[in-house]
Amino acid sequence: MSHIASRRPSASLVVAFVALFVALGGVGYAAATIGSAAIVDNSIKSKDVRNGDLRGKDVRTDTLKGADVDESTLGQVPSAASADNAVTAANATNAANAANADTVGGIGADALTIGRSNLGSCEPGTAFADCASVTLSMPRAGRVLLNSGGQWHSDNAAGTSVRGLCRINLDGSAFSNPTEEGSLSQQTDGNQEQALSGITLVTGVLPAGDHTFVLACSDDVGDMDFTDVRLSAVLLGSA
Repeated sequence: MSHIASRRPSASLVVAFVALFVALGGVGYAAATIGSAAIVDNSIKSKDVRNGDLRGKDVRTDTLKGADVDESTLGQVPSAASADNAVTAANATNAANAANADTVGGIGADALTIGRSNLGSCEPGTAFADCASVTLSMPRAGRVLLNSGGQWHSDNAAGTSVRGLCRINLDGSAFSNPTEEGSLSQQTDGNQEQALSGITLVTGVLPAGDHTFVLACSDDVGDMDFTDVRLSAVLLGSA
C-alpha cells in the first residue's frame, strides 16, 4: 500500500478560502450613509445632535424668524446707536421748533412790532420848537418807520409871505432835512391854513432802549402856527 504524504496548506491558500467564504455567504461590513428618505419626519430630537456642532451653513438662509431668537441675549448693533442719535436729534429739533413757535428769530411777538403816535401843536419863533413827540421803548435793536403830518395857520395880512421849516429830531438832534411850509405873498390871504408837507422815512438800526422822536418847526418868514401836528413811530419787524 502506498501512502500519500499529507501536507499543511499554505497561508495564502487559507486567505483565499476565507475570502471565498465571505463572498459566498459570510457577513459583510461596509460604511453606510443614511438618506433623507430613511428618516421619519420630525423624528430627530435635540439630544440626537451633538452640542455645538450645527453651524450657520447648516441652516437655510432667511429661514430663522424673530420668534426663534431670544432678543434679550442680543447686543446693540452699531447702526442702532446711530438710529438712537437720529431720534434724539429729531426730538431736539422739534423741541427747538416748538420753543420758537411763538417767536421770530427768538424774538417774541410782543417785541416784534411796536408803534406809538402823538398829536400836538406849537407857535414857534425863529428857533425850532417841539410840536409833537413820541417816545418808543424798544426791547430790541431795529429800524423805525416815522411818519408826520398836520397843518399850519397864519394870521398875517393878505399879500404877506409866510414860510416855516419843519424837521424830525431823534434823541435831541436833527434827523431829517427840513421841509419848507408856507406861501408866497401873491398866494396868501388872511387867516389861511394849509396842510404840512408829510415826512415819511425809515431810520437806520437803532439800539434797544428808549428813543424820542420829535417833529419840530420854526418861523422863517412871517408868523405861523402849527396845529393838529401828528407824529407816528413804528419799530419794524426786521432789522
